[in-house]
Formats: sequence, C-alpha cells, structure tokens
Amino acid sequence: MFWQPLILLAVLVSRQAPSAPLVEPVVCIGLSLLLWLIPYLEMWVHPGLGLLYPLTILVNELAAFWSLLLSLSGRLTWKGHTLDRPKWKWL
Repeated sequence: MFWQPLILLAVLVSRQAPSAPLVEPVVCIGLSLLLWLIPYLEMWVHPGLGLLYPLTILVNELAAFWSLLLSLSGRLTWKGHTLDRPKWKWL
C-alpha cells in the first residue's frame, strides 16, 4: 500500500511515465508520513525515525521470513541449542 506511490514517484522522476499524475502520489506520500509519524510522536521518539518506517517494516518482515525458513528446515537455534521442528496441525 505504501510502496506504490514511492515507486510511481521514482518512475516520474526518471521520466519513464511523463503523463502520470504527480499530485496524487505526493499527497499519498505526505499522508503516509503523517501516519508513520503519529506513533513516534506519541512515544516521544525522534520524528526522523518515522521516515525510516517502511525500511523498518521491511527488515522485520525479512527477519520473520528467515526465522520461518530456519524453523521449517529444522536449523533454528536459540542460545546455541537447536530447536525441534514444529509439528503442523492443520485443524
């Protein structure tokens, strides 16, 4: 949801799509920044970190996916001990 305006803006800047509208992605990015800044301001965290919010979420998703892969392959460790593979229960 948040990546599309950034990608569209990058395409516009590179002049690959000169007929695409410019106002809508800029407004969307501005509203997204406001949405990301609100929790940071409520917790008294430096507002500049709000600009890194998409990168933070991406890194968290990559870490979760990597943990899932290690868990399913049986190579997951915790404090030097190998954890057992999870037993799947579908229902």
